[in-house]
Amino acid sequence: MAEYKIECIQSLGMAHWGEVTAEGDSTVELTDEEVKVLVELIREKRTTDVKELNLKENHPALYEKLDKAYHDMVYRAEEMHWLLHGLENGYYEYDIEKVMKYCEENCGYEFVPTIKGDIPDNISPEFITTFLEVRKENIEYKSQDFREWLPSYLHSLSQDEARKFIYDHLNPNIEMGDVSYEVDIPQAIFDMAKVND
Repeated sequence: MAEYKIECIQSLGMAHWGEVTAEGDSTVELTDEEVKVLVELIREKRTTDVKELNLKENHPALYEKLDKAYHDMVYRAEEMHWLLHGLENGYYEYDIEKVMKYCEENCGYEFVPTIKGDIPDNISPEFITTFLEVRKENIEYKSQDFREWLPSYLHSLSQDEARKFIYDHLNPNIEMGDVSYEVDIPQAIFDMAKVND
């Protein structure tokens, strides 16, 4: 039994800037016998097209395994796209102070206020220090900084970790329907069939 990587780039339609896509990856666990079946079929039929391989008809259990893996991967990719879309467009209502506190304690978030632009020469260092201390206590400035920090933090996580964070802390309100997808063969198995050709 071994795991094989699978990937997808899912089209979600068009926007004014071009095509909107969601990318995902996952793994599917296959036995040595299942791998052997796939390699032999690919070599025999000279294709990796699942329909032409007649997997659904002749190897239903193997087809169902691949079907579930590709369905779940595409579903999670689309779900993650819409979760981030909702966050970045301000669709979620959540206790921002509570989430900021959690992120300070667990995620490395730190609010370091800054002054944008050039500082006039006649402004004293003491005034600047006081100004920054006051700004650090201002919840509006901190909230704005946090909202700018959060998407980049989520993008630094794996999809599963980011999804869990959003559901656990941000109160998302998305409704997912089913997804369209195609069952495919993992690239590593296709490569095995070519190597042994």
